[in-house]
Amino acid sequence: PLNSISSAGNESLETRAFATAGNLLTQELSDLVSSAIKGVDIDIALDVNEDYTTGKSERNTDLKVGVTKSIANNRLIIYVGSSIALEGQNQSSDALSGLAGDVTLEYLLSKDGKYRIKGFRVNENELSLQGEIVKTGVTFVVVLEFNKIKTVFKKKKKK
Repeated sequence: PLNSISSAGNESLETRAFATAGNLLTQELSDLVSSAIKGVDIDIALDVNEDYTTGKSERNTDLKVGVTKSIANNRLIIYVGSSIALEGQNQSSDALSGLAGDVTLEYLLSKDGKYRIKGFRVNENELSLQGEIVKTGVTFVVVLEFNKIKTVFKKKKKK
């Protein structure tokens, strides 16, 4: 059987194939929905993994949906996302618990977007005895664009 053959990451070939097919389909669906709905970016993805906490391999599949909108002359970026359990242990939990979802607010301090401040509240499903963890915080972000790593450390010449 396919599920007895392991691939990299200790996941079965069947799970890897399922994840790959799911990612291809959700990428096409994301592109279709984003082109139909203007003004927001919509991301749809499948998160497929194997859970061994029960002593045997059990596949968990979550559908993740996220919406990103830029406002205030593209200086404030708002992301709201949610995860819905489709298969596995998480499916038996309260179906509405995933609707609280993830929220990220990112404000561009400089017009070029190099300096940003980000506030977030995200749910992370830890594959351990800890279960679901909610992370909340604020962070300062510096965005650097470069073609080669050595250009990051070069000083700009003054004209």
